[in-house]
Amino acid sequence: MDINSSHNPLISVIFPVYNAEKFIKESIESILNQTYKNFEFIIINDGSKDNSAEIIKSYKDQRIRYYEQKNQGLAKTLNVGLSYAKGKYIARQDNDDISFPNRFEKQISYLEQNQQIAVLGSWAKIIDENGIFTNRFHHHSTSPLNLKFELVFDNPFVHSSIMARKDIIEKTGMYHLDNDYFEDYNLWSRISYHYQIANINEELLLYREVNTGMSKTTNSYKTRVIHQCVLNLNHYLPEQINLNKEIALIYHSQKNKFTSEDKALLKKTFINLIYLFDKNMNKVYSQHIIDKHILIVELNYLREKISNKKSNFLVVILSKIKRRIVLNKLLKY
Repeated sequence: MDINSSHNPLISVIFPVYNAEKFIKESIESILNQTYKNFEFIIINDGSKDNSAEIIKSYKDQRIRYYEQKNQGLAKTLNVGLSYAKGKYIARQDNDDISFPNRFEKQISYLEQNQQIAVLGSWAKIIDENGIFTNRFHHHSTSPLNLKFELVFDNPFVHSSIMARKDIIEKTGMYHLDNDYFEDYNLWSRISYHYQIANINEELLLYREVNTGMSKTTNSYKTRVIHQCVLNLNHYLPEQINLNKEIALIYHSQKNKFTSEDKALLKKTFINLIYLFDKNMNKVYSQHIIDKHILIVELNYLREKISNKKSNFLVVILSKIKRRIVLNKLLKY
């Protein structure tokens, strides 16, 4: 059933549904109640066996385009949604999350003013299965250069908060169906190889943690993240392709003990990546360039911290490097 196909929306919202009767009403209404109105709402029922279909059909909003299909899984369903989409921008939301009313308005404004950004997420508040705020947030980095670095190792985006340019998703090859990788982490990684990405530093979404979700503590979760990490490292550092799996395992703490060689390899990889990104993104340096001698002092301090067994060397390295990226004060020497 295609409820409406006549208007020309700027945004296409892709909303896969599977057995979501418990949460879907609030989730749908959070989209319909957006302050920005020029969107189509593509709802795809991916073979639900509960009352999700009846709930969806109870809405008569002309922006809704509703489709039913046999169960195909998330990645395939997202690609089906992309094939239906008419908008310049693709917005995502899962069937149990809740968008704040001004989410689309904020994201459209940002993307229209920043044409270089291909993918835009936002911060999110985390709620539990009953909708109770957990006092936790997804406050990921907002800097394009910082996000590019973080994506090499992990996924700093909340999928439900994403708004992206449709043409770039299509050029990049849409969502891959390989179960060895997370479809969203894989797509953002591939896009980031050639385009800039960003997050808005404002909570525009309620992200629901449910018992049926994939726990980040499971081996399957870690394995899929590590697989993507290796792909990313191979893309950026093909000259050390024989070491990149080892680096991914070190970063994701899949080794019982870190040796001094592990630490040196990881630090060298981080520095190589940062210099590579700095060069390729044509970063404009701050007028207040850090003196080379100060940089050497900082690196010596970093080495000292790494050698201290009481400190978490990963945290130390990342905090120092991220700070320098954000401040645009890296020196090549």
